[in-house]
Amino acid sequence: KNEKTHEQRELVVAFGEGKDDPKYREAKKEALKQYAEAFQGRNPNLAVYNMVLHDDEANPHLHINYVPHFESSRGLTRRVGMDRALQQQGVQGKGMELIANWRQLET
Repeated sequence: KNEKTHEQRELVVAFGEGKDDPKYREAKKEALKQYAEAFQGRNPNLAVYNMVLHDDEANPHLHINYVPHFESSRGLTRRVGMDRALQQQGVQGKGMELIANWRQLET
């Protein structure tokens, strides 16, 4: 198995913390819904196959499961891999720097 190949990934997104004032709970859920609606548009190389808003813990949060894919000129025309998927979306860097740059763009 290739260490660079990531068949699927999960991202957990939350705003604030569980100890925040409960009056912000609905606003957090609305912000998460807006984030979810725009996620695939911002990340065309991350094929979302499951997205769930959890409101059963201290803080509402969103689970996003996706498969990172990219176009390839060798072998299969579509391949799976996080680094190349993000690079083809225009994210700069390599390795952990690449992931950090993507997270910065997402937040």
